[in-house]
Order: sequence, then C-alpha cells, then structure tokens
Amino acid sequence: MRKTDALLKVKEAEEEAENVVDRAHEKAEERVERARREARQIVDGAGAEAREEREEVIESARNRVREEREKLLKEGEREAEQLREGAREREEDAVDLVVEAVLQSV
Repeated sequence: MRKTDALLKVKEAEEEAENVVDRAHEKAEERVERARREARQIVDGAGAEAREEREEVIESARNRVREEREKLLKEGEREAEQLREGAREREEDAVDLVVEAVLQSV
C-alpha cells in the first residue's frame, strides 16, 4: 500500500466519523422539530385544561427527545471513535510502510 493510499484512507475514515456525528445531530434536531410541531398542534385546540396537559406533553417530549438525542450522540461518538481508531491503525501501517520503503532504498 502506498503512503498516499494509506493517508487517503485515514482521511476518509475521519470524514466518515464526522458524517456519523453530523447525522446523529441531524436526527436529534429532526426529532426536536417533530416534537415541537406536535406540541403546537395540541396548543392550537387547547383550553385551560389542555394547557396543563400540553405542558406535560411538551416536557415529556423534551425528555424523550433529550434522551434520544443523547443516545444518538453517544452512538455517533462511539462509531466515530471506532472509525478514528481504525484510521490510527491504518496510519501506523502507512508509517511502517514508508519507513520500510525508506530503509530498503538506502
């Protein structure tokens, strides 16, 4: 494997890790927006009793979204770390190959 190939693989792994984290953030934001839309629909047709219920639903939705967001972020971070670790391993292999090639050419 050439040095440039190894470095490209490292860069690709890093980019993939960033994409995983970005997707986790996007999913969390989509769920927050969906919870907000649901909450707005409840508010539109609500009276005094419904206002109390709305607050409970909003808080519950926020809690669910917060929990889901944390879960997704942790999953994304774990996947990103796995990708980074793989990139580090490939980077070490690339360095070894470069050193070996230099030593052989001497």
